[in-house]
Amino acid sequence: MGVSHYGRQKGDNVRLRPLVKDALTTKCWLFDKVTSEWWLPWEFEDRYFDKELCNHDIDELLENVVVRPFDSGVKAAEKQIINAGIEYSRMIIDLKNKLEAFKLKDQAYREGLKQRGFK
Repeated sequence: MGVSHYGRQKGDNVRLRPLVKDALTTKCWLFDKVTSEWWLPWEFEDRYFDKELCNHDIDELLENVVVRPFDSGVKAAEKQIINAGIEYSRMIIDLKNKLEAFKLKDQAYREGLKQRGFK
């Protein structure tokens, strides 16, 4: 299903102002849940306030951009680093297990060659 007639019409960027005002008054940042981008309030203004947006684009921003404190971004990044480390460790263990299985298979192959009269 496509964007409605209303959604395609030129939007009023003033609808985004409460987001910026809220971020400024709470000394927070703006976070886009879709793109995972962090914006300072004035960066968000520079990016979107002079840009011609349709109602659909503005609705999407209002739905997906949230006001978040700086430390929530730091905590999220730290959690991602920990999770990446865990995933990396699992990958290394898996690769080591595959390598060991491959070595054992080669050893069995060489023993099989000897049993079949190959030197």
